[in-house]
Amino acid sequence: MKITVEGFTGIMPRYGAKTLPNNAAQVAENVRLESGEIRPITVSAPIAGAVLSNALSIYPIGIGSYTYLSWASDVDVARSPIADSEGRIYYTGDGVPKKTLISLATAGPGPYPNATTGWYHLGVPTPTATLTATGTGTGTVTETRVYVYTFVNAFGSVLEESAPSKPVTVTLTNNTAASISNILDLTPTTNYNPSKKRLYRSVGAGAFTLVAEIPLGTTTFVDNLTLIPGDLLPSATWAPPPADLKGLCQLPGGVLCGFRNNEIWFSEPYFPHAWPPKYMQTVNSSVVAIRPFGNNLAVATENYPEVGSGYSPDTFTFQLVPLRAPCVSKRSMAGDEDGVLFASNEGLISLGLNGSGIATQQIATRYEFAGYAPSTILGCTFDRKYFGFYTTNNQIKSFVFRSGDNPPFSTLSIAATAAVIEPVTNRLVVLDSVTGKLAYVDPLDTLPMTFSWRSKVFELPYALNMAAGLITSPDLDNTQQAYLEQVTASNQLIATQNAATFATGRLGSTFNGGILNSVTVGGSTLKTPVPLPDRNISVYVYAAGNLVYTASVTPQVPFRLPAGFTARSWEVAVSGQQAVQRIEIATSMAELSQ
Repeated sequence: MKITVEGFTGIMPRYGAKTLPNNAAQVAENVRLESGEIRPITVSAPIAGAVLSNALSIYPIGIGSYTYLSWASDVDVARSPIADSEGRIYYTGDGVPKKTLISLATAGPGPYPNATTGWYHLGVPTPTATLTATGTGTGTVTETRVYVYTFVNAFGSVLEESAPSKPVTVTLTNNTAASISNILDLTPTTNYNPSKKRLYRSVGAGAFTLVAEIPLGTTTFVDNLTLIPGDLLPSATWAPPPADLKGLCQLPGGVLCGFRNNEIWFSEPYFPHAWPPKYMQTVNSSVVAIRPFGNNLAVATENYPEVGSGYSPDTFTFQLVPLRAPCVSKRSMAGDEDGVLFASNEGLISLGLNGSGIATQQIATRYEFAGYAPSTILGCTFDRKYFGFYTTNNQIKSFVFRSGDNPPFSTLSIAATAAVIEPVTNRLVVLDSVTGKLAYVDPLDTLPMTFSWRSKVFELPYALNMAAGLITSPDLDNTQQAYLEQVTASNQLIATQNAATFATGRLGSTFNGGILNSVTVGGSTLKTPVPLPDRNISVYVYAAGNLVYTASVTPQVPFRLPAGFTARSWEVAVSGQQAVQRIEIATSMAELSQ
């Protein structure tokens, strides 16, 4: 009798060890499983840069190259929806809604952004002072005018205009001048960048038209213009965003979106500082998290989720999803163009183009999913997979989930307090909670991590002795073989150089003993070989729950298992850095070849 395991998948906690599918696992850590093989993920690559070691949020600001911003709170960031060469971003979760750009955010020593000077308020305040307007002349009434003014702030090269002040009316006779005063500057100016003011007038019930731009420090203006060719007032319905806005994100069409309580707020298209109250809509319950996908907006609430869709704020509509699935972690919501996932006590909930439901129902019921502490989950979507980081017993752990007909679920030996997808490169960056440093997860250019995979418990009809085993691995492809040969040649050269150094007896470094900074003072002058992935696989065989065999074996080479006992239940675990295609154990060597 032979036990063969191939077409590997991940763990499925809802099943018992004996009732798992034959290709499922009790343990699957640091693995890629999409191919049906066990393939290790790669070692995380460190990223230079100072960030807060306890950060809950990180974000790369820059164009082409990035400087990482970090916050000790749960911050949501949206990139500028308008043409941008200055790296403008907008964010919520760090007090009032804010914005910054590269030059502002990275000024001075890090970590960035500076909590006091590294940002501006997202919105532009509405003038509170009421203008004073007087007309001159006597005679027949010829015209009634209404005046307002606005603040204009500079955000890098972009000018942002406020909503207008309260209107003031003045009556003129014989087309004489209007004297306008009390055109006050924006105060206070802390975390604002005032540029100028704009004065508008309307005649009768006409539209407000620009009369003049008023320099800072100037509070009066005499309007003796007969014709004014200025622009129409664009900001009549605008307002700063609510001070308690959360969950900032970007929708198609140049619109930013956020929430407060059970309200969804939208910015004016391509004017991210302006948030007209007329666009605000309410949903069925208090909002926990929002995330865009395609032209849609997923809304997770304390009750039923909703999905909104539309091409502009004034045409956006929301539809309730008939699935009672309260979101228990705002930070768990993550997704891509196809949909989003978020954590509920029932499991990971999917909202997307292909429908909605409990995405993890094949893997875990609510009882098993509770072991992943759903209220603590931080989620990020990368490589078409959901990476979840959670805290249990004061330890941060992680898992990986991929949707599909047979969704694999596995764990990672990576702990992180913050995660983000880097723009352009599309790489997953985390803040490692052990080192307090940034790192790329599963990069393309590092060595494989050591994986672990343990089979189900195979229950035989009767007790047998499994006498032999075989691990099958794929051959190296051309790229892997070339890398192996290159590193081997490099290590041979290092060994030759080290032997020559050793022969001189000068193994340590001292002052005046060599080129400055070439070797650490007091350190060794011997060179370190480049590490190579281990081609062998560690095998662990269990009989009746007891470990009966462990060894490092060579793939494609059969190995013998111990004799002298029988058992009905058998398990096999493997670990290593080399991919595995098939695991076999049998009652004889001859049976392995069948």
